[in-house]
Amino acid sequence: MLELYDYQIEGAKWLATKRIALLADEMGIGKTAQSIRACDILNAKTILVICRAVAIPNWKNEFLKFSLRETAEYHVTVTSYESL
Repeated sequence: MLELYDYQIEGAKWLATKRIALLADEMGIGKTAQSIRACDILNAKTILVICRAVAIPNWKNEFLKFSLRETAEYHVTVTSYESL
């Protein structure tokens, strides 16, 4: 598990308080890490990620890097826009 910067922790906490939200940080700031940590804060059991097909392997790896939980504690489905 990689440590987050303070602003990423704040972003994750902010996301976790919203029913609907848009995290629109610049590219490379760590939106993926913030989103994953927000799932941890909420103790989400089932997570759906919809992304570009090329990003699917990256999202799967990012959960392993940034989640504070063991993979058995949640189920992540990562799919592409085209697959929907």
